[in-house]
Parts: sequence; structure tokens; C-alpha cells
Amino acid sequence: MLSWAVLGVTACTGETPNYCESQEDCASGYYCAPTKTCLPREAGVPDGPGGDATVDAAVDLGARRQDGESCQADSQCKSTFCVDGVCCDKACSGTCQSCVVSGSEGTCQFAAATTDPRGDCKGADSDCDGSCDGSGACLFPGEETSCGAVSCTGGVLTSGACDAKGTCEQRDESCGGFACKNANSCRTTCTLEAHCVAPASCDLADNSCKSAQADGTPCGTNGALCTSGYCVDGVCCASASCPECQACNISGKEGSCQAVIDGKSCGGGTSCAAGTAKVESCVAGSCVATTSPCAPYACNTLGTACAPNCADDTSCASTAYCDTVDSQCKPKRASGETCASDIECQAGLQCTKAEGVCCAIACGGECETCAGKSACTPKAAGTLCGSGDVCTNGGSSSTLTHYACDGSAGTCQSSAIPCGAFTCAASGDACNTSCTQHSHCISTHYCGSSGSCVPKRANGTTCAEDGQCKSGICSTGESVCCDRQCNGECESCSGKAQCTFKAAGTTCAAGETCHDYATESKVESSECDGSSGSCHLVLVKHCLNYKCDTTTTNECLTNCNYGNQTLCASGYTCRYNPISTPIGVLPFYTCD
Repeated sequence: MLSWAVLGVTACTGETPNYCESQEDCASGYYCAPTKTCLPREAGVPDGPGGDATVDAAVDLGARRQDGESCQADSQCKSTFCVDGVCCDKACSGTCQSCVVSGSEGTCQFAAATTDPRGDCKGADSDCDGSCDGSGACLFPGEETSCGAVSCTGGVLTSGACDAKGTCEQRDESCGGFACKNANSCRTTCTLEAHCVAPASCDLADNSCKSAQADGTPCGTNGALCTSGYCVDGVCCASASCPECQACNISGKEGSCQAVIDGKSCGGGTSCAAGTAKVESCVAGSCVATTSPCAPYACNTLGTACAPNCADDTSCASTAYCDTVDSQCKPKRASGETCASDIECQAGLQCTKAEGVCCAIACGGECETCAGKSACTPKAAGTLCGSGDVCTNGGSSSTLTHYACDGSAGTCQSSAIPCGAFTCAASGDACNTSCTQHSHCISTHYCGSSGSCVPKRANGTTCAEDGQCKSGICSTGESVCCDRQCNGECESCSGKAQCTFKAAGTTCAAGETCHDYATESKVESSECDGSSGSCHLVLVKHCLNYKCDTTTTNECLTNCNYGNQTLCASGYTCRYNPISTPIGVLPFYTCD
């Protein structure tokens, strides 16, 4: 780097060579140039600043400094521009320009945003100083930046705000109806009227200061909030009050008195007296009363409405009674209508015990009636009374006793009706009129196939079962009625009144049969003995050499054809017998 020392020039007397703040810093023959550098005076020029190029011309241009190198004077730089303490490529004298931007030293650039390296963006008020915007212009704070002093007087807050040009502008802002809290702030809530500035008033509903509001605006209960001065039903209203059945806060019509919804209770609401209920309700903006009878109920004990149900007759009208089964009041019964007690009957009537109907006169006998009438009269003849119909079984006879009213004197009379061959029905109040079993008939009869009861049969007559016989025994061996069961083969009751032995020689069991015994075979006959009722065997004939013929039940074999030894009796042999075999006939075999 070329310096004055190289040229043999020692110009400055200060602590830093070649740098000067005033003329005193330069040696004789030099002057302090505007670039803060001591430069030689021109020849022939008296003491004092002078010369502008004489010394510069003496410097070798090839020895001048490159852009970006430090300098104190333009003459030190090849570019002839010494800016911001370095050689620069141009004069770089514009607002928010710099030749020492980091990384670009020696080249004129816009100063970085938020910086102000040369103080180009100083404001008229220090609170509003700006900074470079990075594009070669100053950016000053706007009204969002407060400046200067703040004060509050009479509900007006005075404060300063920057105008985005470097100047602090004073402005007044209302506290929005609130009074000043102190010398430099507004109140934000109120609990007293003194916390607000007239004409605003304190709305205790939300503790805010509000100016007088138009009709229909919510006001709580504070009429001071309203232009009209009236706060009705929670809104500012054109009227000081609304008539009953009208309101000032009807949706969509707020601010004037309008009809409320029909049916809303008004006046005395609901009441009840002397069995008549009265309901007062709103109709088209007016309070209208309607009445309705409570019958069959009475008024409730509070006198506010008709009783809804009953526990006793006190909750019912005089023309009704309380049915405790369903807790309902029901109209009292007229003459001839059914009842359970006198209270159920209309005035002047009583409930008859016999029939349970309302009647002007109590009916004493069961053959008297008041049903459908106003006085007691005899019941029709034949009307059941007393025990009604009672049927009694008596073994050989059954009787139905019929209890019925006589139809004239009002008395109950009985008559006996025989059931004939039938017994009493299972119900006990009638005779059977047909049968399906013997028990439906009296003891001397049985149930026939036609469903009628017929007389039981004498001994010796045919029968199918015991119940058909007088003796109660149908002998199973012969199917006849008998004094006892004739179960033996040699006993009989047929045509007789009792069981007797069959005559001796009477065939019994299987009759004549051939039997193969161990020692012989023989034909025997089963016959009754005639005295004990026993059936025994009587010899008919011996089979001798042969056994019984199995193809019949009562014959002996007479040959053993084909040599069948099993057909011969014990001790005999089956042999061919040519003598007994006719010519042209199969061989004949005999047991010999």
C-alpha cells in the first residue's frame, strides 16, 4: 500500500500519521483536507487550506489502493472514491447506501434492513427514528408506535403516535363513555354513574358505560340507558309500562308493547268455587276469563282447580259418587240401575240388598224386584229363588228340587221333579238327560248304546259287562248275568238264575285228542264229571304200535311210510311190508 512515508512526506503532527481533525494536526506546509487528511499546500500559496490536485498528481496512479481497502482520501483510491473508510467503486452518496456491507466491501450496496449506518433515517422526534428498509429508503414507525407524553382529562385520552414520516403526532381518543381512571388512562368497567361521562350511563348488567339506547335495545332494569328513559321487560321501551298480556320484548317487535302468546296465565290465573273452575289467560293481548263446570268432580281443596280424581265423595259433585276402585267420580244411579251402596243412588233412592239396584222403596223378599222400576213388584213366575235348582241322588231314584217365585205374592216356592232313570248332572242343578257311562243312570239301570238308561238284566240273560246285570256280575265264560263268575269249563249259568255244573259226559276243553305219552300214544276225550265241575280225560282208544297222527288232533297213525322210524311207538321198528303193498302202489311200511 502506498503511503506518504514512502514519498518521504511527513505531514501530520497528531497521534495518527496523515489523519487530522483540525489544522493543528498538520505540519507546516500542509493543510487538513475535508477528507481528514493532511495534504501539501500549493507552491506560492500562503498558510491556510489550499490546493486540490497538485499533491494528488504527484502520487503514482499505479500505487493507489483497490476497492475495499481502507482509505482516508479519494486520492488514495484507484476509483478516486474513498467512502465509509474504504475505497469504493462509486461515490455511493445516496440515502441508505453503504460501501462496507458485509461480504461486499468496496461495492456500493443498499444498507441492510433495520440498520442506519450513516444516520440517514433520523426522525424529527427521537421516538419516531426510522431505519433503512434494505432497498435504499428509510422506513419510519407508524401510529402503532406511541410517542411523547400520555394524559387523560374529562374522558378523553391524549397520546402521541408516530406518523410513519419520523414525526410524533398528538391525538385525542374518547374513553368510550368511561371516565378517566387516572391522569394517563381510561376506566374499562363501571359500578357507579361517576365512572361514566354523560350522556353515557353505567349498565350494571355488564358493568359497561353505554350511551342512551334506542327502543328495543337491552337495558337490564336501567332506564337511564334508554333514549326514552323507560326500561321495560329488559329492553328500552317507548312506554313506561305495558298492560297485562303485553310485553316490550316480543321477538322481532322489541321496543313497543305487543301481545304475548295466547294462553299465558294472567289475572288470578286459575281458581275454583262452587263446582266451577275459572281460568284467566291471555287472548290477543287481553286477559280473558273462561269458566267450566267440574261435574262430576268438585273443586280441589286448594280452590285452584277441579279435583282430578277422588279418594272419597268429598271430591265429587253432589250428583256423583267416588268409585274407589279407579278413584273416579261417577254420576249417581237412577232408579232400577245397579248399585253397591246407597251413596251410589240418586237423592231419594236406596240400594236394595237383594238385587243391588237403586229403588225408592227397599224390596224385602227375593221374589220382589225394583230393576228398571221405581218401586218393588213381584218377580215373574218361574224366576229362580232360594237355592235355585238343586238335584239330589238317591240310589234307585234322583230328584231335582226347583225353587221359583210364585209370580203374585212375591214368595219363593219349591217343587220336586223326578229325574226318571237318570241321575243328577255334575253341576248339581239339573238331571242328566242322556248317558255316556253307567253312573249317569240310577242304580237299577245301566247306560245303553243309544245313550238312554235301560233296566239292568236278570241272571241268565246275555250281557257284555258287569254293569248291565242286576247281580253286577256278567259271567265271562258265557257272557250272561249270573250270581257268580262261572269260570270253569264244566259250569254254566245260561238260562239259569245261578251257576250250576254241566251234565256228566259233556265235552270240555279240546274234546277228543291224541296224546303221545312216554310209554304209549292214545286218543282221549275231555268230559265233565257232572259233580265237581271238573273236566277230565276218558280213554277212547290206544294207538298200539304207532304214535299220534300230527296232521289231525284226534287220530293214531296206521303206517310209517318211507321208513320214518319216528312215527313208531317205543319198541317198534318201521319196516317195508310187501304183503300190505298193492301192485302199482308206492311201498308200504308198518311198525312191527
